[in-house]
Formats: sequence, C-alpha cells, structure tokens
Amino acid sequence: MKREEVMAIISSMEMQLAALKELVAAEEVVVVNENPVEEAPVINEQNEEREELPAPPAEIHIDVVEEKPKVTPKAKEVAPDEETVIACQILSKLPDFYKGTCRSITLQKQWHDNSDKINPKTQKNYDKIHINVYKVIVTAEDIEGKPLGSIVVHWNTLSKWHQFLRKRHIEEHDVTDNPHTNWMPKIVSLCID
Repeated sequence: MKREEVMAIISSMEMQLAALKELVAAEEVVVVNENPVEEAPVINEQNEEREELPAPPAEIHIDVVEEKPKVTPKAKEVAPDEETVIACQILSKLPDFYKGTCRSITLQKQWHDNSDKINPKTQKNYDKIHINVYKVIVTAEDIEGKPLGSIVVHWNTLSKWHQFLRKRHIEEHDVTDNPHTNWMPKIVSLCID
C-alpha cells in the first residue's frame, strides 16, 4: 500500500473512533449493583498533534533458527536384535497363516499325548509324550500373547536358523512324573519389536 492510502484509512478510523467516543460521553452514569458509578472523562484526541512515523521497510528479513529435535533415549533408532531379525525372517519365509501383524512368534516341536495308548512291547501305557522331531509348530501371537494363527512346518524349512533355535533349546524337553506332560518339548518365543 502507498503512504497516502494508509493515511486515508487511519483518518477514517479516527473519525469512527471520535463518533463512538461521543456516544459513550452521552451516557454519564452506569449502574452496577444499584450503585451509580461515574465513567472516566472522555479525552478528545482530535486536538493533539500527531507524530508521523517513518514508512515501513520494503523488505523484512527474519533469521529463522531451526530447532533440532531433542533425541531422547527412547527416540533413538536402535538396530533390531538378532531375535527380532530371525523372527521376521521366519515369518517372511512362511506362507501367510494369520491376518494382521503379530508381536511375537513361538516355535515348538510337534507332539501328541499318547499316554492313554498301550505300548505293544511292555503292554503298559506310554509314560511320555510322543515328539515328532521333523515337524515344528509356528504360532503368531498378539501383544497380549493370544494366538493369531499357527502353521506346522517341516524342520528343514527352518534350516537357515537351526543353530540359533538349538541355542534356544528347541530340541530339548521337560521331564516330569506326569505322563501327560513328560517329555513336553520346550517352546522358543521370539519377540518382534
């Protein structure tokens, strides 16, 4: 805007302000809580001399300081650990057997309870669970540990991770006195975070 346009707008605003001040001056007393209170006297600013301000600069330069985001220990990107990487690799190798994302997976050798069956050699009930060493049950779980889906795969499907799974004791079993839980294969849980 040019200086003349700005001055014209200012003068029209001053005239409107003077008209409003005259309306306010007409009211002499304001009643608040039934106690009359007089208003402050209105000062007529038309007679005052005004100091002229310099014109604003054509360009204004502002230095913007870019704030670097604060890095908290939780916000740092941490490389995933070996467990997470292997769990993701196992899930990507298997066909889709659940819908959605999972928080962890469990791997356990396939087993069935044969304690009610009779051993033909001894003519007694079996005293331990039967483990199928060639099959592994892979179960995807949500954040609360509820199963989302499971699939049975051959042990050779997981050959790339045999060493890791053996270190996690997948081929071991628990020994108990109860024939329904004796030789229960160990469960390997892998967390995906």
